[in-house]
Amino acid sequence: MSAQPLQLFDFPITIDPHTVIVTFFLLVVLYWVIYTIVAIYHWLSYSHRSAIIFPAIGVHLIVSFLLVGYAITGLL
Repeated sequence: MSAQPLQLFDFPITIDPHTVIVTFFLLVVLYWVIYTIVAIYHWLSYSHRSAIIFPAIGVHLIVSFLLVGYAITGLL
């Protein structure tokens, strides 16, 4: 047994944690955009007689934009 301490494996590629976090949030926002488009399509297709449809879409968009904006400001 040698008296020298163990050496960590030297990875040839270094990944910046900031890049990983930003990429993750970008994927989350992309998923949100696709979900929102599908949800609005279904709301308009199947709830066209409802009086609450446009306020519901507006509230969904405003709250979602506020949450996404708040999340993004923490990354900058």
